[in-house]
Amino acid sequence: MIFHMIGDSHTCSFSGTDNYNRYESLCPPFVIHSMIPIQACHIGNDAPLGQQFFQVVENISRNEMVIPVLGEIDIRTDIAQRYDQIHLDNAIAPTLELFQKGVIKLLEINRNVALLSPFPINKTYGNPEMCYGPLSVNHQICLRYDEMLDDLARHLGLVHLTITKQIFDQGVYLDKHNYIDWCHIYGSVVRRLLAPQFLEYFGVDICPLK
Repeated sequence: MIFHMIGDSHTCSFSGTDNYNRYESLCPPFVIHSMIPIQACHIGNDAPLGQQFFQVVENISRNEMVIPVLGEIDIRTDIAQRYDQIHLDNAIAPTLELFQKGVIKLLEINRNVALLSPFPINKTYGNPEMCYGPLSVNHQICLRYDEMLDDLARHLGLVHLTITKQIFDQGVYLDKHNYIDWCHIYGSVVRRLLAPQFLEYFGVDICPLK
């Protein structure tokens, strides 16, 4: 099975290179389509990057899997800004409503879709345009976004891939050696944590022994 990872720079977690400036994949069975700085909301509001997302989807074989890699930018910008004004769920809901609209459109093109929760950052960037609000708020949003995305996946009958709680429960986000920079976890760490789920849901070993 081929997995097309389409989205923001975190797609490169699946490149096999641990290099977020490199888009080609050396890590079967992944194909990477990086569209920086696409957000989850873009695939549901006809934004230019959302249109580009669907252009890529149209060219993917209907027998191959599409996994949107989206939401991390939304969490630390739009949602974090709304969180200062309204309840947590209400801050997240507008983003997921647009994302759901985009996923429904995606399913009309290709039924082979799985959802992936965004990976948490380990420090703030210091620029509100890049990362609004304190790290504790970002992490609170990330955990709740993960739960709400799981609800959406179950509603749509889709597989939900997530390592969000693992990252917090195991303290992965506390170890700077797991992160390339403030918002990118090493791809080798991501793939190792996700490997049991890919094996369970798809029967594919994404971390074969060398």
